[in-house]
Amino acid sequence: MIYRNRHLLGLLGFVLAFGVWSSPASGQDPVPDSAAVEESDTLKNSFIPLPVVFYQPETGLGFGATAVYSFYLGQEKDAEEGEPILSSTLAPVALYTTKSQIIVALRAELLPIGSPYRFFGEAAFSKFPNKFWGVGNNTPDELEEDYTPIAFGFRAEGLMEMVRDLYFGLSFQYAYRKLSEVEPGGLLDSGLVPGAEDGDVIGLGLVFAYDTRKSVWYPRSASYHQLRATLSDGFFGSDYDYLSLLIDLRRYFWMFNKHVLALRAVGAGNTSSPPFDLMPQLGGDMMLRGYFQGRYRDLDLLALQAEYRFPVWWKFGAVVFGAAGQVQPRLSAFLLNDFHTSAGLGIRFLLSEDQGVHLRADFAWGIGEVTSGFYLNIGEAF
Repeated sequence: MIYRNRHLLGLLGFVLAFGVWSSPASGQDPVPDSAAVEESDTLKNSFIPLPVVFYQPETGLGFGATAVYSFYLGQEKDAEEGEPILSSTLAPVALYTTKSQIIVALRAELLPIGSPYRFFGEAAFSKFPNKFWGVGNNTPDELEEDYTPIAFGFRAEGLMEMVRDLYFGLSFQYAYRKLSEVEPGGLLDSGLVPGAEDGDVIGLGLVFAYDTRKSVWYPRSASYHQLRATLSDGFFGSDYDYLSLLIDLRRYFWMFNKHVLALRAVGAGNTSSPPFDLMPQLGGDMMLRGYFQGRYRDLDLLALQAEYRFPVWWKFGAVVFGAAGQVQPRLSAFLLNDFHTSAGLGIRFLLSEDQGVHLRADFAWGIGEVTSGFYLNIGEAF
């Protein structure tokens, strides 16, 4: 699904990372994917075209083009004294991968100067050949099958800062999706898997977020916590009826001499039967690296991650990380001995010292399972 596709979201983050990297100055930034400036003579719009190259096991080698248009909504006089001035951003992107995957997207962030409101939106089309192993925490490798979804969707979200660093907002999301190709005789061809048929997904949601980060690209001593509840229902015109809940807790500890310990815990749950590609999933370059994105999926998910980040020499740094995750059809089914685990090592190259934007190269492997993955991207996993 487009608005939940981690590949797409990660690559849009890649685009905006370059937007921040190319920003004329740095600043305090409690809002994700935003550039900030503090001097009036830097309030200038900018347009930056850029090439894009990346690698993930799910996509193979990918390449394309993008552009970042940065502009300001309002005047410097509208800002409160001592507060950073945040730029708004438009970022189109067109991508193609060696696995014949196509993504065309546009993301927007509207950040009015001196306003407690923040607005985010994205629209995308994708044709994304992928793999499916069924639903469950212990699906065998032999169930692997190929399928090709075609999807179009958009998401809009508005946030208001109620008190310092605490945000509340509303979201709306729509997606049309169809499976253009499935393996004959496979699980998806049987029609028994929710979401194997064409249809619309329309949802309304509530968002709470607590964010003390000064840089979203390399937090050093901060917290980021998010709670989301999204209802998809036939009353809105959706072909699927379910409630989705997400809790995302992140904490960053400054240790010493630029060493950082990063911790993340994620819990997700769904009622009824969402489409299989909207179920909580393990794997990919953000959650349980070393496993293919979506290798395990089900109604409920619990995942834990930890990273230790440290400088090595000049602009090079390194990371060691580990993760554990599990999916189940209900909360009571979670077991301590049923977690999938992974570990890995990574190298970082600093692209922007002001914002802490790094080139990321990670290698991860499953512990006790024959699986591994190499990832090349911009920005940290979390």
